[in-house]
Amino acid sequence: MLTKRLSLDGTQLKLLALLFMLIDHIHYFFEFTGKVPGVFFVIGRLSAYLFLFCMVEGFSHTRSRIKYFLRVYMMAVGMGIIYHLMSYHGLLLRRDGFYPINGILLNLVILCIIWQGIDWVKEGQTAKGIIAVFLPFWYGCIAEMLISINSLHHFFVLANHSFLPNWGTLADGGLPYIVVGIVLYIFKDNRKSQCIAYIIASLSMQVLFRGWLWSTNDPAFTWSKLVTDLNYCQWLSVFTVVFFFLYNGKKGRGCKQLFYWFYPIHVYVLYFFPAFAIHCIHNSPKSSCYLLQSQYTEVIEKIKATNKIQNRYTAIS
Repeated sequence: MLTKRLSLDGTQLKLLALLFMLIDHIHYFFEFTGKVPGVFFVIGRLSAYLFLFCMVEGFSHTRSRIKYFLRVYMMAVGMGIIYHLMSYHGLLLRRDGFYPINGILLNLVILCIIWQGIDWVKEGQTAKGIIAVFLPFWYGCIAEMLISINSLHHFFVLANHSFLPNWGTLADGGLPYIVVGIVLYIFKDNRKSQCIAYIIASLSMQVLFRGWLWSTNDPAFTWSKLVTDLNYCQWLSVFTVVFFFLYNGKKGRGCKQLFYWFYPIHVYVLYFFPAFAIHCIHNSPKSSCYLLQSQYTEVIEKIKATNKIQNRYTAIS
């Protein structure tokens, strides 16, 4: 009776994922104010992998995988081009130099190809399936070699950020997200096995793999910070498994367009609103300014300090 009362369908899981994502991004974009509590970051750890779980279910049961892939791909390319303009060309940046690194859709483009390859292998189309599974990884290796050629450098930088996503250069998600996505798909037909495999894969990638990367690339990192510093607590995403258990296998009804458009729209609304506010504060006359210049400077310094921390743990994938 208790299990039945607490069960959630696909639509309800997606709405929860959107809520957790919004909470996470409020923390991401407004942490510099010092007014957003750390619990927002903790809750936000539940969003990415719950969203990934919903994508596994959606890709498995969609009527047209081609249309499904193209929807994800087009949005990923659009957001990727904007990211490229910001990170590579310095356009549309906030006054403090901050820009969003929200590129999780590029991971999903890669995963859709791998997922299809896994199904081809299961159907007996072994050669075709193996090519699809390993193609994104082969491309990543080839792109890293070609990007060093001056005449091809800008093309492959743009390609990696948008229409040919490279798993090795993803600033958001990256290898841990892709590995967990593969594990969730392989075990999708057995919920208990899927949850156990998720816990093992998630902790392995978020603790051991990320910990190893941080220990070799981040002088400020110590293993104790995995439990004492929120900036390194990506492993909290393991608790998403609770919602996997609550899923009742039903699709749910409504909100289809919301799930596709909410992610890009809310990212840029949250980004450009504070950017516009800071611009107004900086350019408004003293008589009408709500913040003294000293207060403005303090806010900018907080943003810059926050950016340094974010770059330390989000750019290492």
